[in-house]
Amino acid sequence: MITQQSVSYIRVSAGRQGNSGLGIEVQSDAIERFAAGERSEPIGELVEVETDEGIDVLDRRPKLAGGLAHAHKTKASVVMAKLCL
Repeated sequence: MITQQSVSYIRVSAGRQGNSGLGIEVQSDAIERFAAGERSEPIGELVEVETDEGIDVLDRRPKLAGGLAHAHKTKASVVMAKLCL
């Protein structure tokens, strides 16, 4: 039984993180496993490559800003993977 909807947000650092083994696919798999365990229905996946330009985090991550707005509108959760180098 599905208990909620979720939007996944995946971010990698330009170059460095993608080469570390903690790239998009690994994060996507981790989020998918988490959502399945929480009985959450994925309704979208946002992927962003960050370049660390700009000061404000939402200025640097426009897909995150859009995902948060979409989740708010649809009353969905936002799920992110935190994988460290």
